[in-house]
Amino acid sequence: MQIKRFNWMRKPSAYEFAQSWKSQRAGMIAQFQADAQAASSAFAGAQNNMLTGLNNLAAQAAVDRTKSTLNSQIATMQSNLAGLSTTPDSSSSGGVDVTA
Repeated sequence: MQIKRFNWMRKPSAYEFAQSWKSQRAGMIAQFQADAQAASSAFAGAQNNMLTGLNNLAAQAAVDRTKSTLNSQIATMQSNLAGLSTTPDSSSSGGVDVTA
């Protein structure tokens, strides 16, 4: 009768197992730190983009308010000037010199 071999692999020693686990943990820690850094960079970029966008919106609102104010002042001045006579006759202009 012949003894058959099963080609079993030997189990690692406790020291080999501990070293393997230690290297796996180091890899997991490095991956976690890389993921955390990527997430942190993404959040910082998103916050920066949000603040830039809000600043642009505030600046545009200020420009729009200024344009509106200037347009209303121009309209008021034009209506005041339209009320004045443009003829050189001083009697119809009420003594205001509009030729200057």
